[in-house]
Amino acid sequence: KILRYNINLLGYTKSFTIYGDSEQNSVLKKILDKDNIKEMLTNKQLQEEMNPKTLSWHISNAKNNLMSPSEYSRYIRDEKKCKIITTVYREYENTLFNSNALDFDDLLVKTYELLKKFPETLEYYQNKFKYIHVDEFQDTNVVQYNIIKLLAGYHKNIFVVGDEDQCI
Repeated sequence: KILRYNINLLGYTKSFTIYGDSEQNSVLKKILDKDNIKEMLTNKQLQEEMNPKTLSWHISNAKNNLMSPSEYSRYIRDEKKCKIITTVYREYENTLFNSNALDFDDLLVKTYELLKKFPETLEYYQNKFKYIHVDEFQDTNVVQYNIIKLLAGYHKNIFVVGDEDQCI
């Protein structure tokens, strides 16, 4: 609901679409068919390795760690396929934005961006959610943690429950 009411602040319309796995896969296949990407896929092995499943894993990993394509490029700079992965990631983000669409990871990432960039929106939700309870805290990823931290930042009324048997 936070996004439905406020996503226009990020340049999307409120009638945005949420892409599931099949739509994401379709977008990635179209990107892989672009000439600039095909030029980077110089041999059969590389073409097989840079498939939609692998690329979606990388994109999801980057988003869950709040990394833009350029930040993710620095993070995986030692990987041989770094340029291909980050170029596809950048194209993927542009395609989604131009289609007024989000993927599942974006539901968290765009919420974080919205709260981070627009203090008045953050203040509204901090007052709306004065008490925050997080269950399964051990499963919280970077973007989820940062959203929680922002929302609880004013009242500081947060209660987390975690299973110590599931923690490292």
